Amino acid sequence: MFLCAAERFRNLLKAQGVLLTFRHNFEIFFIGQFFNFVLPGGVGGDAVKAFYIHKDVGELAETSPYTVLFDRLIGFFVLSSMAVLVVIFHWSQFQMRPQLRALSYIVICEFSLLTSIMATGYFRRSREMLLHLAPKKFNHLHKFTSKIVKSFEFYAANPKYVLRGLAWGICMQTFSVLALAAVGAAVHIETVPLSAYFFIGPLGFMLASLPISPGGIGVGQAGFYFFFNAYLGHRSSLGPIAITVVQIITLAWSMIGLYFYFARRGGIAKPLTASPQSPKNLSV
Repeated sequence: MFLCAAERFRNLLKAQGVLLTFRHNFEIFFIGQFFNFVLPGGVGGDAVKAFYIHKDVGELAETSPYTVLFDRLIGFFVLSSMAVLVVIFHWSQFQMRPQLRALSYIVICEFSLLTSIMATGYFRRSREMLLHLAPKKFNHLHKFTSKIVKSFEFYAANPKYVLRGLAWGICMQTFSVLALAAVGAAVHIETVPLSAYFFIGPLGFMLASLPISPGGIGVGQAGFYFFFNAYLGHRSSLGPIAITVVQIITLAWSMIGLYFYFARRGGIAKPLTASPQSPKNLSV
């Protein structure tokens, strides 16, 4: 799961011409992963990754720190796609109970929104419209929007790296859901079909990513408790127990990032990076 997520991030950087070595990217990714459990939310480490990207190659690629936003966007898109597919194949089941029906509509709306955002970034005219929404008189907002639009230009000009990142994202999220299912099967609390995990897991992981608590601890437990109860139709401790075990295992692996963090502070030399290229085919 971690290796797939790291490769997803590296391919999105490649789209901007930032060619990190596997080790360099591995270090930055795991440092961010560790800080996910230190800073609020499952995305707290994204800010740390953006800092190190800016520190290492920021002078060469001013938009590269924003890669963390698109990395997260693809992650959410894959998760929502998984949940939507389960809803489509089990539509009649989801229409039988009000809670499941409401959740299915929320998932469909979320998937539609994320698809629209990605489509907006791909087409030149929609990118220009996005830029006009933040006039220059709002300096900070205009500057931020300009960097986002410029980042979109890189991705529109290099779709193969985006598709590779999407493929790695599918692998990563599949492993995360399977990990949750493996824990759920091991605790022997409820018998839940695998398809349920591919619906509940994405919803719970997205909720746990909200910047409320370090690593989504507490938020994830509440979210999985609600989603499992809504799916099963009765109260169950399966959700909180399963996500707690997954979080403990994730934290254990994330400690690799603590080593890399202190190694960097100790002055260990980092691998060289290639100079970013300019985006091509910006008329896409």
